[in-house]
Amino acid sequence: MSYRLPEEPLPQRGGQPGSACRCWIPADRVGPGIARRQVRTALERWGVSEHTIERAALLISELVTNAVEHGNHRGRLRMVWCHVRCTSGGIRLGVWGPPGNTVPQPRRPAEGADADVATLRESGRGLLIVDALSDQWGTRRGRVSREVWALISDDRAQP
Repeated sequence: MSYRLPEEPLPQRGGQPGSACRCWIPADRVGPGIARRQVRTALERWGVSEHTIERAALLISELVTNAVEHGNHRGRLRMVWCHVRCTSGGIRLGVWGPPGNTVPQPRRPAEGADADVATLRESGRGLLIVDALSDQWGTRRGRVSREVWALISDDRAQP
């Protein structure tokens, strides 16, 4: 399956509060990479610092991966809605996917006898990464979907 990316994230207005990039991302193994490229392209065009771009790219990758891993029941999920927006407080990233039956929570590392087994797991660290890299994160439930979002400060030099 091939995916055609937009020529540029739209709309864009120079990285001022209110600037936004929104796109559908495939809910499969290539989705996180596409989301990273879209976010990176938008933030570069908006003049955001490389440090903030790196944080945002990792965060959006984890958010998309989480939506795909935990929302793709029976293989029915085809796309997730991804957005990045400049706000007066920084950069807001969000991914909308299926609502699920539980509120997403970070899995805390296991202790004691289970700690060795837990360190070998390939999953379960995504929201811990989101929690560590973001200034704030949370969820919002809509009628037919749920958004998991993260807010990071934009460390651009002020004139």
